[in-house]
Amino acid sequence: MSTFSQILYHESFTSNSFTTSEEWVLKGQTNVYSDCGTVRLLGGYDGFGKGASATMFIQLPPHHTIQITLEFWKIDTWDSEIFFIYLDQVSAFQQAYIMGGTQTCGKIQGETIQQISITKPHNFQSLFILMTSDIDETPSNESWGIRDFKLYIYPCPTGCQTCISTDSRINCIIWSIVEESLTSLDINTFKPDGWTIERGYKYTSNCLSIPLLGGYDYTGENSYIYKKINLPAHNQIKIKFRFMFIDSWNAENAYLYVDNVQVWTDSFNYQSREIQDLCGWAYDDIPHNQEITVSHSKQSITLKFTSDLDQVPTNESFGIRDIQIYIPCVFGSSFSQACGTVCGNGVKESQEQCDDGNIYAFDGCFNCEYSCVEGCSNCIDGICFECDIGWIFYSDFNTCIPIVDDTQYQIWEECDDTLQYEICLNGKFFCPSNCKSCQFGICLQCKLNYELINNRCESICQNQLILNDIQCTDYNLQPFDKCHQCYYDLQQGCQLQSNGFCIQCLNGWILDINQNICIPICGDLVILGDEQCDINKYTKSSFGCNQCEFDCQDECTDCQFGKCYDCIPGWKLKNYQCESDCGNNSIQGQEECDDMNSIRFDGCNNCRNDCQRECSYCQKGICLDCIYGWHLTDHFICEAECGDNLIALISYEECEDSNYDQFDGCYQCKTECCHYCNACVYGYCYNCEYTFTLIDQYCIPVCGDGLITVEYEQCDDMNEIPYDGCYFCNYQCRERCKLCIKGICYDKCEYGYEEVDDECIAICGDGIVVEQEDCDDQNDIQSDGCFKCKFHCPDHCEICQQGKCKLCEQGYELNRILNQCLAYCGNGMVSKEEECDDMNIEDGDGCSQQCKVEVNYVCKNYQYSFTQCTYEKYPSFEAAFIKQDYEIQYVSLHFDQQVKIQDDIIFSEYIQLSLKEIDPELYNITLIIVQEAYQYCTYVEYIVEIVINSTLSSPPVLEVVLNEQLYNENDAPLINQDGSVRLNIPKYLDDQKKQSAQVLKKMGTYIMNSMGGAGFLVLLLGNSFILRGVIEVLQQQSYLRFINVIFPLNLFIYFESTNIITVQPMLDFFNFNYFSSELVELPFVESYEKLKFYDINADLVNNIQAQIFLSLALYSVYIGCHFLIEIFRVMEVHHFLQFGESVASLLLKFFKSLTTLKRELQKDGLKQFLLANCWDLLFMSFLQIRSSSFKDLRSIFSVILGYSIIYTCALIISCYFLREDLRMPLFSQYWIKKFNLFLIFKKLLFIAILVLFQQSQEIQSMLLTLVCQIYLIYIFLFRPFQSKTEYINLIITEMSVFVFCFTVILYWNQMESRFDYDNQVILGWFHIATLLSVLIINLAIQLYVVLGKLTSVVMKKLQQSINHHQIQQMDPYPLRNVMEYKL
Repeated sequence: MSTFSQILYHESFTSNSFTTSEEWVLKGQTNVYSDCGTVRLLGGYDGFGKGASATMFIQLPPHHTIQITLEFWKIDTWDSEIFFIYLDQVSAFQQAYIMGGTQTCGKIQGETIQQISITKPHNFQSLFILMTSDIDETPSNESWGIRDFKLYIYPCPTGCQTCISTDSRINCIIWSIVEESLTSLDINTFKPDGWTIERGYKYTSNCLSIPLLGGYDYTGENSYIYKKINLPAHNQIKIKFRFMFIDSWNAENAYLYVDNVQVWTDSFNYQSREIQDLCGWAYDDIPHNQEITVSHSKQSITLKFTSDLDQVPTNESFGIRDIQIYIPCVFGSSFSQACGTVCGNGVKESQEQCDDGNIYAFDGCFNCEYSCVEGCSNCIDGICFECDIGWIFYSDFNTCIPIVDDTQYQIWEECDDTLQYEICLNGKFFCPSNCKSCQFGICLQCKLNYELINNRCESICQNQLILNDIQCTDYNLQPFDKCHQCYYDLQQGCQLQSNGFCIQCLNGWILDINQNICIPICGDLVILGDEQCDINKYTKSSFGCNQCEFDCQDECTDCQFGKCYDCIPGWKLKNYQCESDCGNNSIQGQEECDDMNSIRFDGCNNCRNDCQRECSYCQKGICLDCIYGWHLTDHFICEAECGDNLIALISYEECEDSNYDQFDGCYQCKTECCHYCNACVYGYCYNCEYTFTLIDQYCIPVCGDGLITVEYEQCDDMNEIPYDGCYFCNYQCRERCKLCIKGICYDKCEYGYEEVDDECIAICGDGIVVEQEDCDDQNDIQSDGCFKCKFHCPDHCEICQQGKCKLCEQGYELNRILNQCLAYCGNGMVSKEEECDDMNIEDGDGCSQQCKVEVNYVCKNYQYSFTQCTYEKYPSFEAAFIKQDYEIQYVSLHFDQQVKIQDDIIFSEYIQLSLKEIDPELYNITLIIVQEAYQYCTYVEYIVEIVINSTLSSPPVLEVVLNEQLYNENDAPLINQDGSVRLNIPKYLDDQKKQSAQVLKKMGTYIMNSMGGAGFLVLLLGNSFILRGVIEVLQQQSYLRFINVIFPLNLFIYFESTNIITVQPMLDFFNFNYFSSELVELPFVESYEKLKFYDINADLVNNIQAQIFLSLALYSVYIGCHFLIEIFRVMEVHHFLQFGESVASLLLKFFKSLTTLKRELQKDGLKQFLLANCWDLLFMSFLQIRSSSFKDLRSIFSVILGYSIIYTCALIISCYFLREDLRMPLFSQYWIKKFNLFLIFKKLLFIAILVLFQQSQEIQSMLLTLVCQIYLIYIFLFRPFQSKTEYINLIITEMSVFVFCFTVILYWNQMESRFDYDNQVILGWFHIATLLSVLIINLAIQLYVVLGKLTSVVMKKLQQSINHHQIQQMDPYPLRNVMEYKL
């Protein structure tokens, strides 16, 4: 139905008999419909309750605006709950309702009925409508329903495929659609249409009633959808699409790329209220429509839709549909030519009437619209039925042929063949023979050797170059007289001559041998020689020529030169020929019929059989095709049919709506006016029935015109006064009238009273003043002059009478209409409602135009004077993330200025801390006071410690609210009192796993202690290498914790076991630190990165104390050995024997051990000491150099000392190379002997990389892995130990370090998204197992060596005991050997 550019496109639930949802999709309903009284509703009582929704997804034709109307019913106990209507992603309507209304159905709380009308701009090809509510009870307690739903569209101008409301046809006709895909509404027919999904599931899905490509659980993280499309020539594109946001989008973005260039992005943050939950999880889903226009001129385009989602598609996903691409027209547009069609391509497209493949006029089709051919005077759809004068109509082809020799000029003719026969042929000028240039048939210049004579180019005899060339002379220019232009001339018709005699004739001539002349052949269709005429191929009859002489037809009575000038009776002269007299009711000559009239389309016209005018193709009076809107019957008759959706041309049809509904604008194919119109002309109403008024082409009853319209009005008193018997054209009695009949109240009590217990009592608040009342303003406001029906002065009133204020207090002005004393902003007097008043109402000066103090201003109010404001920057509160220690995270709360409190309170108690959307039982928050706020200004700061005792899938947010205000020194308040900080995902380890890690830590501690004890025992048994290997393993494992990655908590706990690898207890026992601090100052130099986390002191002098202590201890052992050896050497034999034989033996063995120990200390003591302490010396040296500041002499000395230690190590390495000769029997033996060199060099590189590359965890871990790999290759190739046990122990130790360094890459920061914390914990268990296994194997080897040594000692003791027993039996002097040894 088309009425003033508005079309009713869809309607639902308009009757009281529907039983289905009528194309609507329902969700959460109890019943589809219900009856409320005599009205049927979709949903309604006990139908639509909590979680119920109604949706419809519909396709629309091109339009620019939509309008929706419906009747909404609120039923029962709504308590400020909201009814929503969404159109696509736009909230079009939402309103809160409360209980109350007229009780028709449901419970006694009543129903509210509201007519809702929504008008919104909309120009997309589909529309998604969602109706729902947030009621929270069953439909038996509160419910809702709708009926009489109507959807109107405002269509685009004719031919436009897209438009907006401000477009004229010229603006929008240029846009042509070239791509349309993913538009089907049926999931069974919804296909990908050439679109490709990458990194997702290549399926279509159905989101409630919306088919999508991709969608829930199909396309999400890293997914993208793309298609390449070929386009015609263009310079701009318009893209329309629908993008569906599904589930928990957390401020993440959707993107559209055109040829890899981003042209659109939109962010969506999910809501869990479930109002728009369409599919997937219980979050709002948004069917977002978008239109963009971009410049583009390539032959093809690639569209790619993607997002930056970071979760699996089951948590957050997206889909697309309704893809449309438009380009502007390259060619022009006529009013009837739809944009996008290419006129002139020979193909009839869209709304083109025709397309003949050219741009020539007068050929039946011009500019893709039907036009008459040249010379046609009457045509329909480009087919000619009658020609102009001077043209001949040819019915076989319905064309007009011009008459070129009718002595009349037509538009297309340059000349006339009859009037200008010498220079005109077929209506066109031609040049004479041998003419070089001419104009309008007149020669202007002849060719060479020709002279222009009488518009002819004649050969010039006198101009012959050679006189001998002259063949004859006849002294004339007459041709065909044997001599012409001084040459023998060919006679007329002669082709070949000899001495002026013709011997051969031209075509069309015959040689007369007797006369030697050529005679023209009559009848060869060519006029030659003395022939007057000849029958030619353009003449159908022989009229006008007979035996090559002029002749006329038999009906001619006056023939001259073959042209007739008069005819016999019954014939008329036309174009010099006699034609039958059409219209004389006699068929003569070539007449087909004669109906004695010239009426067209009556079966005979101009004596030719004719068809009806609705026929577009007529053949000998039989119609073979009809014009637009007409149908050809079996009897070859064109008939129009009302209801075929085609408006027939030249018919009685004025409109066509394909239905038989009355009062919809078109009825029985005639334009129709609205109901109650009694003067309708072509669909326009000019007058309405009595009591109706014409407004915007609608006849409607007007309340207040004094006319009562039956069925619409009960009364009409021409006013809007309530309670006067008629109000809004309905009967109405006074307020609270219980018995009202046709506007007359029949109650017992008088007006203003109400019957209570058979008594008439005045009711305060009814607006009626009776005797017991002073006033009645129908409210309980104390300050408006009337309160509880007694006069009451308004607030701030100084003088009042009968509730009317006469004079207000100072600073207030009297509003006599409102009867209130109002604060007047700008009068310079600060009232109680004002914060300031600076005698103006301007912003930006500290006191706003609402008399509020502006931000960054401090204002002071003075009594009896205006406010003075000064600029003062407000302090601001900031919350900043500091660091994270596994499950513990720290946040700083500070201020950008010194602040204070004004009241005597503890400000920290008014700080509210919480984690957003996390159960408080899952975390603990501790506020650490760095600087408390006092009543004087300080730099206030707090540290918040957050412990999260659970794993989380997304980073938590700390929310901070300051419930008390702080001020700076000029009493300026905080500009903000709340803030939030995004924390890291907690690295949480549950109690069971922590306990397991603690057990493994204790196990490692026990093993390390056992290894130390066993190593010392092995040392006493004479194997120092085992002890050095133990120290090597323990030191190397202790330094692995300094690799700058964040280890999982279980591995971090295990590394605490390496804290026992220190000599600090010995330093504390001897108070070595105390003596050192007395000698030199020992400051704390802060380290960096991972070393700072462990609070490592970077001061070399402080760190080297342990090495100094060990050096002194080693030197003390050497001095002690030397002293004891000298004592033993001066002792006599009897000194040994005086304690007995056993003691003497022990003393001798002790003397032997001291001698061996001294010898080893003299030989390799310093080297072994450096090898054992190389880890620590290099570590503290590189750390000092890396952390040096050169701020004093002490720091310079420490740096020099560090370089010296490194230089010493390098010197030792070089000595290893220079001390030995390379000329060895085997190359491998040389490198085996350099084992200690490789070991020191490996330690140097390992420590250097560990310390110097702390700020680059990637380079650090890769270089450490490379060093370990090279050292392992060296061990595999050269096997530096002959002992298989020692070799296996070294291989296992170094392999474990290599594996640890290599797998550390999984702890990198950038690996967190691919290798989550749970997997890191699993890897931590693997690392703990690897390091513990190395310790266990080392301990086993030590125990094996100890047992071997003990077994050897025991066996030796037994053998000695046996030998000693045998000697005692044989030798009477058992101590002889001892004394001999001593001597």
